[in-house]
Amino acid sequence: MSKTIKEIAEEIGVSKQAVFKKMKREPLSTGLQGLTTTVDGQNRLYEILERELQAKNEQIVALQAELSKERQHSREQAERIAVLADQAQRLQLAQMQPQQIEDCVAPAEPPRSWWSRFWSK
Repeated sequence: MSKTIKEIAEEIGVSKQAVFKKMKREPLSTGLQGLTTTVDGQNRLYEILERELQAKNEQIVALQAELSKERQHSREQAERIAVLADQAQRLQLAQMQPQQIEDCVAPAEPPRSWWSRFWSK
Protein backbone atom coordinates (compact mmCIF):
# COMPACT_ATOMS: atom_id res chain seq x y z
CA MET A 1 0.00 0.00 0.00
CA SER A 2 1.46 3.32 -0.98
CA LYS A 3 1.02 6.36 1.17
CA THR A 4 0.50 9.92 0.13
CA ILE A 5 2.95 12.66 1.04
CA LYS A 6 0.36 14.07 3.41
CA GLU A 7 -0.02 10.73 5.22
CA ILE A 8 3.73 10.33 5.51
CA ALA A 9 4.12 13.89 6.82
CA GLU A 10 1.41 13.36 9.44
CA GLU A 11 2.91 10.02 10.48
CA ILE A 12 6.37 11.39 11.17
CA GLY A 13 5.24 14.82 12.31
CA VAL A 14 6.72 17.10 9.65
CA SER A 15 5.28 19.29 6.94
CA LYS A 16 4.36 17.98 3.49
CA GLN A 17 7.02 20.25 2.03
CA ALA A 18 9.75 18.63 4.16
CA VAL A 19 8.72 15.17 2.93
CA PHE A 20 8.55 16.32 -0.66
CA LYS A 21 11.97 18.01 -0.52
CA LYS A 22 13.54 14.94 1.09
CA MET A 23 12.03 12.65 -1.54
CA LYS A 24 13.34 14.86 -4.36
CA ARG A 25 16.89 14.71 -2.97
CA GLU A 26 17.03 10.95 -2.37
CA PRO A 27 15.57 7.97 -4.17
CA LEU A 28 12.25 6.73 -2.86
CA SER A 29 13.70 3.53 -1.44
CA THR A 30 16.03 5.37 0.94
CA GLY A 31 14.11 8.62 1.15
CA LEU A 32 11.74 7.65 3.93
CA GLN A 33 14.45 6.04 6.03
CA GLY A 34 16.63 9.12 5.68
CA LEU A 35 13.70 11.36 6.52
CA THR A 36 12.96 9.37 9.65
CA THR A 37 16.61 9.61 10.67
CA THR A 38 16.58 13.34 9.99
CA VAL A 39 13.40 13.83 11.99
CA ASP A 40 14.79 11.73 14.85
CA GLY A 41 17.99 13.75 14.73
CA GLN A 42 15.97 16.95 14.79
CA ASN A 43 13.93 15.66 17.72
CA ARG A 44 17.12 14.79 19.60
CA LEU A 45 18.58 18.20 18.78
CA TYR A 46 15.34 19.82 19.93
CA GLU A 47 15.49 17.88 23.23
CA ILE A 48 19.13 18.86 23.77
CA LEU A 49 18.40 22.50 23.04
CA GLU A 50 15.36 22.41 25.31
CA ARG A 51 17.45 21.02 28.21
CA GLU A 52 20.13 23.65 27.62
CA LEU A 53 17.48 26.37 27.55
CA GLN A 54 16.04 25.09 30.82
CA ALA A 55 19.51 25.10 32.39
CA LYS A 56 20.07 28.67 31.18
CA ASN A 57 16.70 29.72 32.60
CA GLU A 58 17.68 28.23 35.97
CA GLN A 59 21.00 30.11 35.82
CA ILE A 60 19.16 33.34 35.04
CA VAL A 61 16.86 32.85 38.03
CA ALA A 62 19.84 32.16 40.31
CA LEU A 63 21.75 35.18 38.99
CA GLN A 64 18.71 37.43 39.41
CA ALA A 65 18.38 36.31 43.04
CA GLU A 66 22.08 36.97 43.62
CA LEU A 67 21.81 40.38 41.96
CA SER A 68 18.86 41.24 44.18
CA LYS A 69 20.91 40.37 47.28
CA GLU A 70 23.84 42.44 46.02
CA ARG A 71 21.58 45.44 45.38
CA GLN A 72 20.13 45.18 48.89
CA HIS A 73 23.65 45.00 50.30
CA SER A 74 24.65 48.09 48.28
CA ARG A 75 21.66 50.02 49.62
CA GLU A 76 22.58 49.06 53.18
CA GLN A 77 26.19 50.12 52.61
CA ALA A 78 25.07 53.46 51.15
CA GLU A 79 22.90 54.08 54.21
CA ARG A 80 25.82 53.26 56.53
CA ILE A 81 28.11 55.61 54.61
CA ALA A 82 25.55 58.39 54.89
CA VAL A 83 25.30 57.85 58.67
CA LEU A 84 29.10 57.84 59.01
CA ALA A 85 29.42 61.02 56.95
CA ASP A 86 26.83 62.73 59.15
CA GLN A 87 28.66 61.58 62.28
CA ALA A 88 31.97 62.86 60.89
CA GLN A 89 30.45 66.26 60.17
CA ARG A 90 28.99 66.47 63.67
CA LEU A 91 32.32 65.48 65.23
CA GLN A 92 34.17 68.06 63.19
CA LEU A 93 31.64 70.72 64.19
CA ALA A 94 31.95 69.74 67.86
CA GLN A 95 35.74 70.00 67.65
CA MET A 96 35.57 73.40 65.97
CA GLN A 97 33.14 74.96 68.45
CA PRO A 98 35.52 75.11 71.47
CA GLN A 99 38.13 76.74 69.26
CA GLN A 100 35.63 79.33 68.08
CA ILE A 101 34.53 79.98 71.66
CA GLU A 102 38.15 80.55 72.73
CA ASP A 103 38.62 83.00 69.88
CA CYS A 104 35.52 84.91 70.93
CA VAL A 105 36.34 84.89 74.68
CA ALA A 106 40.01 85.82 74.41
CA PRO A 107 40.44 89.51 75.14
CA ALA A 108 41.21 91.38 72.02
CA GLU A 109 43.63 94.27 72.07
CA PRO A 110 41.68 97.45 71.67
CA PRO A 111 42.48 99.37 68.52
CA ARG A 112 45.04 102.09 69.09
CA SER A 113 44.34 105.54 67.99
CA TRP A 114 46.60 107.54 65.76
CA TRP A 115 47.71 109.73 68.70
CA SER A 116 48.61 106.78 70.90
CA ARG A 117 50.69 105.27 68.15
CA PHE A 118 52.40 108.61 67.54
CA TRP A 119 53.31 109.23 71.21
CA SER A 120 54.41 105.62 71.86
CA LYS A 121 57.26 105.90 69.43
